[in-house]
Amino acid sequence: MGKDWDKVVIPTSTWKECLRVLKPGAFVFIMSSPRQDVLSRMICNLQDAGFETGFTSIYWTYASGFPKAMNMKNRGIEGAYAGFQPKPAVEVVLVVMKPLSEKSYVDQALSNQKGVTWLDSARIPYQSEDQPVSRHGGIRLDPADGWNQNQMIRDFDPNQKGRFPANLLCSDDVLNDGRITKSPNSYTRKSEGRSAGSFSRYFDLDKWFETTFPFAIVAKASKKERNMGLDKWIYDEKPKSNQHPTVKPLKLMAYLIMLGSRENDMILDPFAGSGTTGLAARMLRRRFVGLEINKEYTQIAHARYERERERGLQPFPLHSS
Repeated sequence: MGKDWDKVVIPTSTWKECLRVLKPGAFVFIMSSPRQDVLSRMICNLQDAGFETGFTSIYWTYASGFPKAMNMKNRGIEGAYAGFQPKPAVEVVLVVMKPLSEKSYVDQALSNQKGVTWLDSARIPYQSEDQPVSRHGGIRLDPADGWNQNQMIRDFDPNQKGRFPANLLCSDDVLNDGRITKSPNSYTRKSEGRSAGSFSRYFDLDKWFETTFPFAIVAKASKKERNMGLDKWIYDEKPKSNQHPTVKPLKLMAYLIMLGSRENDMILDPFAGSGTTGLAARMLRRRFVGLEINKEYTQIAHARYERERERGLQPFPLHSS
């Protein structure tokens, strides 16, 4: 879309500064272009900066992406598009960690509550028809491979809190193929409407948010959510709408913050954009520092924060360079 960040991969020097201010064992969640060249270079830069990168990425799938491919029809080539630019339906969230300062994950967690992710807070709730039966809760780890009994997440020990988090998140019921899963190997047809038993329910970010925060149900980054508070901006140049092209949903940022932190922890977003991370952080009672180089986006973020302050939250300020 002609933005500077389409042409630049965040350099190692920037990631070194992030590494410097983070606590040992702190986790970082990075979203960028899904292009293979960008992702591979981003991971290399993170490694060169000193981050541990040996973790699985999170894949967030949604239905609201739009294609950006150049149609070759007006060049006389019917049915063809330049390069390979399919409609985006998945966003990759890279997961990295500042190296431990202690000898083990256990020692690090006992030292500063880092080196861990809070997976129980990210469990996907069961739908009303579901029962937390065998194989819904986790995986079987073979003691022959070195796992002792205390380390095992047994598939016959269901957890009433919900399904163990996967590396896939689903929005908009996008995985609903019209079938209702009645058991791991049994399906029945449902011809129309949202199916509470669709495959989406195993990875449902929307259901997680609605169940975890029933007092703050929001849609995906809709026009209403993006623009909330902008009609009350007090500066001379009032932004009437949120023009940031990659606004993330509040529920996605809340999920990542819950994975990596506890109440009163400090959340840093060095590319804050229109401020969704800060809104999620304050909703979850975290402290927040955000930086944004674009003055227009900083103003939009402040307008959104002002609206939340009026509703009772007290977001920390966003600083513009």
